[in-house]
Amino acid sequence: TYMFLKQSKRTITQLSKRIMSIRQNMGSTTVNTRYDGRMPALAKPKLAGKPRINRRAVALVGLAGVALGALVTLLLVPTPKPAWVSEDDPNATVSVTRLDYFDERQVATAPELSADYAALSPTYGVIRRADCTPGSIVSSGMAPFVVNNEPVLLLHTDIPLWRDLEPGSRGDDVTSLENELVRLGYTDVGVDDYYSTTTANALRALWASLGVANRTTLPIMSLIWLPTPEAVVSSCTAVVGAQITPGQPLFQAGVGLESVTVPLPETLLSGAREAVIGTSITTPLPESGIITDPEFLATLTKTRSFIEYQAGNSSQLNLTIRLVQPVDVVSVPASALYELNGAAGCVVANGSPTPVRVVASQFGQTLIHADPLPTSVLIKPKEAASCK
Repeated sequence: TYMFLKQSKRTITQLSKRIMSIRQNMGSTTVNTRYDGRMPALAKPKLAGKPRINRRAVALVGLAGVALGALVTLLLVPTPKPAWVSEDDPNATVSVTRLDYFDERQVATAPELSADYAALSPTYGVIRRADCTPGSIVSSGMAPFVVNNEPVLLLHTDIPLWRDLEPGSRGDDVTSLENELVRLGYTDVGVDDYYSTTTANALRALWASLGVANRTTLPIMSLIWLPTPEAVVSSCTAVVGAQITPGQPLFQAGVGLESVTVPLPETLLSGAREAVIGTSITTPLPESGIITDPEFLATLTKTRSFIEYQAGNSSQLNLTIRLVQPVDVVSVPASALYELNGAAGCVVANGSPTPVRVVASQFGQTLIHADPLPTSVLIKPKEAASCK
């Protein structure tokens, strides 16, 4: 109403100025006198010209009238009140709305991070590129660093690689390399202990994706071994333009999350619960509150919340938990409740005092659970009998 009044006042002020302008442009009547020795004679009035009608101004005047009429109607006609707010009828009831309630909560967790390790430079030279940010995730197959003119490949294998590998090489390190190439999507590679043509072709494609053409070998001085397929960067020591030597740390990283402990509030509704990321990634929440699901934890490490926490920009890692199966509740006016003691209380439901449990409150409405659920409640049970 305030905004409508303010706008109406502004509109009427503008129209008043427009009307004054119209009146000035409509012309004026002039009177001429002549003296011929006799009594002065008045000349016939002569109009200066036909007034011009500003149609736009006329339209604005009409609109102002409509706005003014609407304003008067708004001020004079009282706003109807809902029937349930009537204070005259002590027996007034209201129909209630049934809802599915998941008791969704966001809680601060206690994450258990794996031990950090240092990623060491494999070569000598000048760092020309360093795509390294605390909290970011690095993964096998990436090359975030360029030393001299050579990309440095991050590569995960089951066992650390210790030598140059090339066509014709044999050994368990070759088998480990081939397993990782298959995991990275090079499915034509035959997994054995022999560096075959298919292995060489897969390496050629991997190097080409990093900007290196026609390389079918794996020089040990061009790669950093990762103990896991992915790692979370905790700190960066590599600086563009700096001289680097073999064994010098480039960044510090951790494998990620080993577990997350979720403290369970005492006010939770009973029932099986789950932790959820986004709208669809879930895992069962054990009674202990400790989540160890590796796939769920791997997804959690990719969320902004974890990245901010790992980088030290957030003091806690939050996680959403909810009921697996929702509880049926109804929404009632807060005034319908009486004899409240904690979450327990009473309402007059369908004419009878009924025990209920309060599960949430919002915007003047209270969500309650009861068995059975009421379909209507007394709005103001001033002298109702106890339900206990």
